[in-house]
Amino acid sequence: MAESELITRPLTAAEQRWLRLIAVRRERFLLAVGPYMMLLVGIVLFGGLWGLTVLATKAEKTGPSWRVSGLIWLGLGIVIGWWAYRDVRPHAHVLQERFRSALRQNTACEIRVRSKMVIQCVNKQDRKKSWYAFQIDDGHVVFISARFSHRLRRFPTSDFSMVDIADEKGRVVAGYVRNHGNPIAVTRTISYHEAAALRVPDHMEIMRGDLKEIDKLLGVHTCR
Repeated sequence: MAESELITRPLTAAEQRWLRLIAVRRERFLLAVGPYMMLLVGIVLFGGLWGLTVLATKAEKTGPSWRVSGLIWLGLGIVIGWWAYRDVRPHAHVLQERFRSALRQNTACEIRVRSKMVIQCVNKQDRKKSWYAFQIDDGHVVFISARFSHRLRRFPTSDFSMVDIADEKGRVVAGYVRNHGNPIAVTRTISYHEAAALRVPDHMEIMRGDLKEIDKLLGVHTCR
């Protein structure tokens, strides 16, 4: 029987380890990449300003030499770049606190979907507008954004769970998809041109109706 159910449960030991791992990896990434990003921004921004200064000086035949202007912009670039990099550490600290808050909250929201029929909408120009629609019972359809499907190989499947982990303020910190079933064939693929006449559904939106009437459910309108 096709169905959908919502489960709120404590984090498993594996999920707790996973949260700690991705927290450490993201902090290291921010601290490691930060200096290189500041250097790149400095080269592009202040290098461009230095070049404009040199051109302006040559055009007016007044002002400092290209060496002096280069030293001036280099000094400004180092000061501003270092000031900007100082903001990376507080941001990394805030990120760590969100993961620690999620561990204290110790709650996972798991939505399990079982279905034998699915329709896919493909939008190659904007992946955010691509989605899957599953018939979860005789009278309801649930929509899954394609942005989340990459978390699971061989998607779509007949039985899977969408797991979200939130902090104490209710903000989702991390999430993943867990497979329980077998791959199922897509009964229909809605093209980009067909989708232009349909409303883009929200992720995990549930509507009353039949999957065979998807065009009616999402409100077909005439495109001019």
